[in-house]
Amino acid sequence: MDEGDEKGSRRLTQQQVEQVMHGAQKPLAPCLVQARRRDPDMLQATVEVVVDGQGRVLASRVNSKRYSPLSRCVHGMLRRIRFPRSDVRRTVASFTLGIPD
Repeated sequence: MDEGDEKGSRRLTQQQVEQVMHGAQKPLAPCLVQARRRDPDMLQATVEVVVDGQGRVLASRVNSKRYSPLSRCVHGMLRRIRFPRSDVRRTVASFTLGIPD
């Protein structure tokens, strides 16, 4: 996770990212279930996000792809989620989600 260069600034931490994403698992579940139907071997998805200082998701990739059906679905859901505000202009974070059966 890129936390920026500014000393003494309030930064988005990995713990905060994990907390937000733990709460987002339920809204993201339909995207993940649909991906599992398309590819039964897919067991997890690695999600990368760019979050602005206001806590909004600006961009995302899933499994290193921006325009797959899964990444588009996940991005649409992530746009509704808010991360804590930070003093850093942009933060890049990643996390892994298990895909339910």
